[in-house]
Amino acid sequence: MKKTILIAAVMFFAFSVAASAQALLQVGSTPVTTVASCGATELTGDIIFTKAASSLNVITGTITITYGVPITVAPTVAQIQYSINGVDYVSNANVVQSISTQADKDAGRLILQIQPGNLGVGEQISSIRVSGVRVNIAGTSLASLSANMTATGNAFVGGQTSVVVISAITSAILSVNTLTTPTTTPGVPNPDTAMLTINAVNGQSGIVNFNIQEGFLNAWVTGAQLLVTFSALPSGVTLTVPAAITTTQLSRFNISGVSTFPNVPFNIMTATYVLATPGAAADINQEWVTIGVTVNAAAPSTGPIPQGSVTATVDMGPKTGPGVVAVPRYTGTSCQKGPATLLSVITATTNLLMPYATTMAGYDTGIAIANTTSDPFTPTTAKQNGALTFWLFPAGGTPFSVTPATGGGLTSGVLKAGDEYVYLLSTLLSDAGKPTAFSGYIFIICNFGSGHGQYFISDFEAFTNGALMLVVPPGLRPASESLGN
Repeated sequence: MKKTILIAAVMFFAFSVAASAQALLQVGSTPVTTVASCGATELTGDIIFTKAASSLNVITGTITITYGVPITVAPTVAQIQYSINGVDYVSNANVVQSISTQADKDAGRLILQIQPGNLGVGEQISSIRVSGVRVNIAGTSLASLSANMTATGNAFVGGQTSVVVISAITSAILSVNTLTTPTTTPGVPNPDTAMLTINAVNGQSGIVNFNIQEGFLNAWVTGAQLLVTFSALPSGVTLTVPAAITTTQLSRFNISGVSTFPNVPFNIMTATYVLATPGAAADINQEWVTIGVTVNAAAPSTGPIPQGSVTATVDMGPKTGPGVVAVPRYTGTSCQKGPATLLSVITATTNLLMPYATTMAGYDTGIAIANTTSDPFTPTTAKQNGALTFWLFPAGGTPFSVTPATGGGLTSGVLKAGDEYVYLLSTLLSDAGKPTAFSGYIFIICNFGSGHGQYFISDFEAFTNGALMLVVPPGLRPASESLGN
């Protein structure tokens, strides 16, 4: 019995000695402040393992660091440093090395093999520093990133098994918006917004400036791309973007890219701008850049430019591909901003005004409207067909609208180019199911350009009087009206 107790005591002592022979490591980090949420190769902060002052020496074993997201760039030997008695050395494969397989990296695990037996006599590891690990953040909903640690052979000071390696994760692009005028002050983008409005019949040319703002300080790195994607172009509209941008808007970058787009209707196009560092200027502001897009819109002879808009959406590039590990790389759409509307094609309209009309006391009002977009003077002008909308304002009553579908020369509710609409106001109201007794003024919105009209008031016996309808300029009511006929 005594012999058994003695053997057990010896074994317990042996195990206790073995357990106490491992080193205790303190764990710390120097986290990266912010990274791009769409980044596939985002840099993480350094992780430092330091032997506790009262600890035994570091022994052979492994340290597994789990990032929880795929590792796309594992550290090289030069990025795993160690110190001997407080003196830093660049590591080599004989002392500390990464033994992670591709499957480990895909699972977000970095495994370090620690081999202090390969050091010289009297040399002992006092700290290990891991840097240069890059991870794929894209597709996650993380707001920050922490790494968790486990070890064999050695142990960590109680509770020090998790450290923050990325403090914040957000979009690399803050905003995209069109500008009234570009600014030239670094770090101070113009907040004004404006787009180009194009008449579907007359067309228009001009430059639309739109601004791209960096998401956070140093979000844009050398070799990154700004991918500007334009929506489908209406027939007759062409865009030209600058081939390169060298500007004081950027403190660290010049931009090279793609120049001219052909007129390809219903085709989505992307301009790629590459951020290249011309010098070593300090990045003290969030970067921004204004790109001027030249718009040419000429109405085709077969008809007006189709109504619609052209937008720009901006994303980060280059986009990652299978097996691609070059830095930087991006994936997903979490950094995408927009769409910002660059131009809008609006239908041509003519606004006509009848200052007075009545159907009361035995009188009625005759209406005649001509669609003169089919004229002999400019044969190349696009012919336009459009509907009529009457806005009636009865004296002392509630305004209402009527859009006639038949009668008076309309074809399926449309007044074709070269045709006339001739009708009585009382019949127009009756057709629409409205009370036929009316006295007041009327606006008529013609969904075509070059509309002209005449009205007359008559009792169809002894009295008839009329005038040309006034043409009201489109847009906001000016301070002083300029009405023409």
